[in-house]
Amino acid sequence: MSDWLLSMVALSVLIGVLVAVNDGVRQQVAKQLTSGQVVTELAADVEDFADQAVRSARHQTIKYAPLVLFVAAAGVLVVFMLRV
Repeated sequence: MSDWLLSMVALSVLIGVLVAVNDGVRQQVAKQLTSGQVVTELAADVEDFADQAVRSARHQTIKYAPLVLFVAAAGVLVVFMLRV
C-alpha cells in the first residue's frame, strides 16, 4: 500500500468519525453533497468545512479529555513498538 493511499484512507476514516459524531459536521457534509456544485466551487467551501471539523474535534477533545489522553498515549506506545 502506498503512503498516499494510506493517508487518504486515514483522512476518510477521520471525516467519517466526525460526521458520525457531530451534527455540525454532518450538516456541512450533507450541504456539500446535495448542492450539486462543480469541484472548483466546492474547493472554496473546503475552508468552511475544515473550520467546522476543527471546532468539532476541539469540542470532542475537551469533552472526552481523559479518553483522548489515553488514546494518544496508546498511539505513542504503538509507534514505539512498531519501530523496535
